[in-house]
Amino acid sequence: MSTTEILSSTQLSSNRVWGQLGATTAAEILDGCRRSRITGEVRFHADGRDAIVELRAGSIERVELDGATGDAALERLSALAEGTFEVEQRLPDLGGALGSAAEFHGDLAEIPLIQVMRHVEAHALTVTITIVREWDRATIVYRDGDIASVEVNGDTDEDRLGEPLAWASGAFRVRASELELPVPSRRAPRRAPTEPFQIGHVAGLRRNARAPEPSAPEVVFEAEGSAPHAVPVFEMPSVSAPIAAAPPPVSEARASRAATAVPLRGPRGQLRRLLGRARRVLDWLDARIA
Repeated sequence: MSTTEILSSTQLSSNRVWGQLGATTAAEILDGCRRSRITGEVRFHADGRDAIVELRAGSIERVELDGATGDAALERLSALAEGTFEVEQRLPDLGGALGSAAEFHGDLAEIPLIQVMRHVEAHALTVTITIVREWDRATIVYRDGDIASVEVNGDTDEDRLGEPLAWASGAFRVRASELELPVPSRRAPRRAPTEPFQIGHVAGLRRNARAPEPSAPEVVFEAEGSAPHAVPVFEMPSVSAPIAAAPPPVSEARASRAATAVPLRGPRGQLRRLLGRARRVLDWLDARIA
């Protein structure tokens, strides 16, 4: 009785298979991965030698064997006659690197759904995106980076895709479809840990929403040996006029108009708020130095 025969289906991975070289060849395995458009890794072990092939939508991204890479490694790999192989699906994270599992999840408040969908499409993934917000639930099924179906609260209708796209809060999960490899292989036991990996905000991903209020300026100091003074750091356009330590006196009429004026919005209003914060920082520094 084999190991897989005494394991229940819940103990077997749906995204990881293994098999024997001899029953199939390395070339047939890689061709099967190409036809199934698998994203993940293929590992070979033969005669005490280990090889690894990284795949993106079935295409070879990286191959390494005996210190060789590229075509030289592929040539050596094709010569392996006996040994074992393992194919494991691993989804890429939002930075493009392969993650640790065939599933990842995140928060819509940090990563909007449109960014997740673009990620799936860019990597030609075959996955199911599940989105949950309070009592609402939606699923988007992708095949090779193209939308196959959309379901919102039990209703299958692609025209309702705009509803989950508008959700600003909730959780999402991206799970790869079950691995199907057209070569002799069997499902492997689950490998601990089996939890999906968590993704978060990465450089280059931004919500299409209004920017939050700027935080208080950071105070930094120059290197040792220079004159001891603080420099407020802002992300703002340069201003030719110096920032005054205190606002100039104003007339009673001007003060009355300022009190009843509508607050400025847009870049000009943001600049005025930043200048006010800068003045407060300088006043605080003057008080500390005094």
